[in-house]
Amino acid sequence: MKISKGKLIKRILIAFLCVILLVYIIGSFFAVKYVFNENFKRAEKSEFTAFLRYDDVADSYERETVQFNSGENNLTGYIYGNGNNGLVVISHGMGGDSEGYISETMYFVDHGYSVFGFDNTGSGQSEGDSMMGMAQSAIDLDAALTYIESDERLNSLPVLLYGHSWGGYAVAAVLDSGHDIKAAVSVAGYNTPMEIVTEFSENMMGNPVTFIEYPFIWLNNKLTFGDKADDSAVDSINSSDVHVMIVHGTDDKMISFDNAAIIAHKDEITNPYVIYKVMEGKGHNNLFMSEECSDYIDEKNEEYDRLVEQYDGDIPYDIKKEWYENLDKHKTSELSEQFISDVNDFYLNALGMSD
Repeated sequence: MKISKGKLIKRILIAFLCVILLVYIIGSFFAVKYVFNENFKRAEKSEFTAFLRYDDVADSYERETVQFNSGENNLTGYIYGNGNNGLVVISHGMGGDSEGYISETMYFVDHGYSVFGFDNTGSGQSEGDSMMGMAQSAIDLDAALTYIESDERLNSLPVLLYGHSWGGYAVAAVLDSGHDIKAAVSVAGYNTPMEIVTEFSENMMGNPVTFIEYPFIWLNNKLTFGDKADDSAVDSINSSDVHVMIVHGTDDKMISFDNAAIIAHKDEITNPYVIYKVMEGKGHNNLFMSEECSDYIDEKNEEYDRLVEQYDGDIPYDIKKEWYENLDKHKTSELSEQFISDVNDFYLNALGMSD
């Protein structure tokens, strides 16, 4: 039987389109995987930092280093202080490590708490070739809490969670994991890994491209995290009777106040012990800073920009080293007294220790 010329052309066209579709599917899958890998590269400790690190305050605050496992990786944790008010467990933001919250750590120790900080997978002193993705912080916090429950020095203390950004998601998403938690403060947290990844994608590539690539974004997230890929902070909050403070800045450009943020889902939250702290005009990283701190950082950023311009973007090592050494890191790391006092009052209220 002969195939007509028209049918042959149709078959060739269908075959061609199938090849194009196959190339698109395979290409999209690996392109999304590459973007994820690039964005979640391991976060190493930088040689230069504008903010306080533990070495700057080690003479005044002792700490003990511990190790625990999260999946296949060994994570590094730190115990500060020996206060009896409670154990504040700090979950850090993506791209940093636990020492990035040394100001909060010092405050809590000074106010009668013990503190447990740790570096997430692929961060700081912990193992891991990458940070994995947006669900990893909750997985690592779950592992940290499991370790705490096994440590006789720590497991008698009421547990209080404090997390920012990546950690802000973690301290909410872990509330349905069976741990005994008295209170959690989520600062600039997102509701689900997919919501924030989608928001990132829309900001980078626009809505049409994100819509087209969404199935591959979802698949990559699912293949990486399995059941944890869809964990919702709001669902977790609603499944518990834990006291939760949700904090977010209205000018947050990283996790938008009206989109991926936990606070954007306020109307879906049914836990009666949840309170909200809206930070008007505050962004993602300055909502816990004092006004003096923010002004000082703005001044120094302008100064650094002038150096960049002076040396055509390639500041000599010695000049850069001297610039960082001359920074007042206590100023760059100064907390808003109102903000951190509100957190402390919230913890004391949850513990039944408020006046």
